[in-house]
Amino acid sequence: QPTDVVKVRFQAQRNLGGAPKRYNGTFQAYKSIAKDEGVRGLWKGTFPNITRNAIVNCSELVTYDIIKETILRKKLLTDNFPCHFISAFGAGFCATVAASPVDVVKTRYMNSA
Repeated sequence: QPTDVVKVRFQAQRNLGGAPKRYNGTFQAYKSIAKDEGVRGLWKGTFPNITRNAIVNCSELVTYDIIKETILRKKLLTDNFPCHFISAFGAGFCATVAASPVDVVKTRYMNSA
């Protein structure tokens, strides 16, 4: 979690344009966040991150099975690599769509200083 917070902060400072950078390096970012916001600052966005992970895992598992069973039931493919690949691709897409709103909230929490 702390590494995710630092990563989000680095990505955000890259888009600041001409504004001065808040962090000069990874270790300085960890130190600065802990000093300015307390150790809890490194754990910002934990609840949205857990929520996002639960949504991703549940939606991937459910949609993978639904897609695979539909492909097999309609006899579009047999139970082989292309069937699993298409099912996994569809499940990943559905998980991304389902988790995107929570991902935005998570990123905003982590980026707030």
